[in-house]
Amino acid sequence: MLPYSPSDTFVDPSAEVIAALRLKHPLAPLDQSLPPPPADSDPPPLTVTEEQVRAAIFSMPPGSSAGLDGIRPLHLRQLLSRETAESGRRLLSSLTALTNLVLRGLVPECGRDALFGASLCALRKKDGGLRPIAVGSVFRRLPGRIAARHIADIIGPEIRPTQLGVGTPLGCEAAVHAVREFINSDSTSSDTPRVMVKIDSDLHSLTKALTELGLQLNPAKCEVAIIDAAPQLAQNAAVDSIRSVLPEITEIPLHSVTLLGAPLQDASLTAAANGAAELIGRLCTRLTHLDRHTGLFFLVHYASAPRLQYLLRSAPLYKVVPALKLVDELVRETLVDITNVNINDQLWEQAKLPFRLGGLGVRSVEDLALPCYISSLHAALPLLRSISPGLLPASGVPPTLQTAIHRFSEVTGTEQLPPASAVSSQRAWDTLSATAIRDKMVNSANQLHRARLVAASQPHTAAWLQAVPVPSLGLHLDEESVRVAVALRLGATVCEQHRCRLCGRQVDQLGHHGLSCVKSAGRLPRHAQLNDVVRRGVASAGIPSILEPVGLDRGDGKRPDGLTLFPYSGGMCLTWDDTCADTFADTVLIQTALEPGAAARAAEDRKRRHYSEISSRFKFVPIAVETSGVLGPATSKFIRELGQLITTRTGERRETEWLLQRLSIAVVRTRPSPPPSATTGRASAKQTARQASPEFLADEPLALPSEEASATPNTRLSHHSLPGNPSEDGGGTGSESDGRPLGLTGLRNTGNT
Repeated sequence: MLPYSPSDTFVDPSAEVIAALRLKHPLAPLDQSLPPPPADSDPPPLTVTEEQVRAAIFSMPPGSSAGLDGIRPLHLRQLLSRETAESGRRLLSSLTALTNLVLRGLVPECGRDALFGASLCALRKKDGGLRPIAVGSVFRRLPGRIAARHIADIIGPEIRPTQLGVGTPLGCEAAVHAVREFINSDSTSSDTPRVMVKIDSDLHSLTKALTELGLQLNPAKCEVAIIDAAPQLAQNAAVDSIRSVLPEITEIPLHSVTLLGAPLQDASLTAAANGAAELIGRLCTRLTHLDRHTGLFFLVHYASAPRLQYLLRSAPLYKVVPALKLVDELVRETLVDITNVNINDQLWEQAKLPFRLGGLGVRSVEDLALPCYISSLHAALPLLRSISPGLLPASGVPPTLQTAIHRFSEVTGTEQLPPASAVSSQRAWDTLSATAIRDKMVNSANQLHRARLVAASQPHTAAWLQAVPVPSLGLHLDEESVRVAVALRLGATVCEQHRCRLCGRQVDQLGHHGLSCVKSAGRLPRHAQLNDVVRRGVASAGIPSILEPVGLDRGDGKRPDGLTLFPYSGGMCLTWDDTCADTFADTVLIQTALEPGAAARAAEDRKRRHYSEISSRFKFVPIAVETSGVLGPATSKFIRELGQLITTRTGERRETEWLLQRLSIAVVRTRPSPPPSATTGRASAKQTARQASPEFLADEPLALPSEEASATPNTRLSHHSLPGNPSEDGGGTGSESDGRPLGLTGLRNTGNT
């Protein structure tokens, strides 16, 4: 479990800690008598179906923690998968019965402590206090989740705008925007100052009933601030009247007031941004101690802009650009340290773009400040009207929103705005801003960098950046692979200029020669890994297959890469042949600069011509992936069909996404083969004997290769000149049917692959 805040630390249990946690726990009500039983005229208890229970389980985050019983939501999801068949259906029926029992309030007394108990731990906050974290049983959270979802739409309109924390999306942001508009609005009278009082969020009154409910006033969370510039005597009288009820309330200046963690005055924006920079700095320092792939993953998905999303949406931080630049610079320095790639200002412009526009997804808080704030204000306008109708002008658009939109047009250099149906979408505003940056880069790029930029903007080319780096699943990249992949995507320096020691050609600083060198050691492992991903994907769909089927060729002795043993579709078995075309090869550079995916599309066409003879007997699918990660049209269609087949079998909706991530990982993995020696030669002989065994060649449909198993085979590679197109792995010629033992993933290590 991760701490609630980067500044929180775990506290070892002790008598003192337990006593402090008990003080934080609400006391038992003085009146513990049960309410009267429901009358016959009352609505019946909520009853749920098996479909509702299943949907609720699969909607729970898989990484949620377990309670005292150690069972996580992920465990239930796996036990209810379609592979569990009848056992899973019986479990679902039992879970539904238990859920309905809890909803009816009929849990036996002997099981209430176990069901409603929770595991408790303490975190030390930065101010020295304790933060209790309680995790209840998933069997209790399940009915609570279903009941809350059932009544959210009903109770939300009933309690708005007095209560914004239940059944009200964006309630926190709306509360902050409303208070900010209230503070900035003109006062009708300077003799009677407006006063804003912040009271502990758990309290709504100061009556004796609070004690009966076990609630206590927390003076440390009670603050008062004078909004209007009234005479000092009037201000003192206003504060004294409040202190007559709350003697320990704290008076603070208006410029330091915050609400729900968001600053309310422009004077405090810089302090809030500096606090964000301090937070990001602590996180980035921790990431540098991780391995390269893991550090990059957390930097993209957690430690940068995602950590500040709420602050960016609830406060106009776009007004303090220098402070935001400080945060971005911290993130860029961390990105350089993690990836070992020199990212200058020009490369940073691309790196901070979203995946879909060719970036690394390391978003800039300066770029996101306006889209976040504008979309949040638009989404909160209906709530603002209900909270205080008099705050908004006759036009219905507050001046703060008009100012932000005007600033957005100045920054992007365009008057184009999202359509009216999308003004509340942060993605819509962000797309306009990021697209303007990307188009400027593409228009000023030469042919080579244009091909790189348009390829990086294609779907799924950044799937390896979205894959969770788990070594046991083969999804973890080594240090050098991450460095090269980041440098190739950004067009950064990969190496110094030198002459290739294998083929003798000149290698430039961008390192593109290694992607298509006919003697490159990385071509064979990449080809083998692509085949292995397809084979395992087909096996996960319940269709066994073999690699390099003996006896099946296209008429010239060359074999396809794989064949299913059972029909795949239309009563025909599937056969495939894969290739990895170089996006930056001289023979296709003009086409790839004009049309992304042109190299993969041309490679698919060549494969179809080469295997036209067997297409009448088998369903032939060409697998073509470019070195930039772009998929050919036939390949993309096949991967989606295969992912849907796996989803039909497992019930997991993300199978297609995971399959695309495995393909992307296979393309960017660049670990070279170890140099041959006497020791490695003996190991290779043992490995070859093991690979030829039936146990090694057996299908493993549900397991992915580990990082070590999916790396370069330990057999010595042949560096013959490959026939066919030198910009492709495999050259479009297939493999010879000589019947020799298969390699690490069923692919023979010869120059013909």
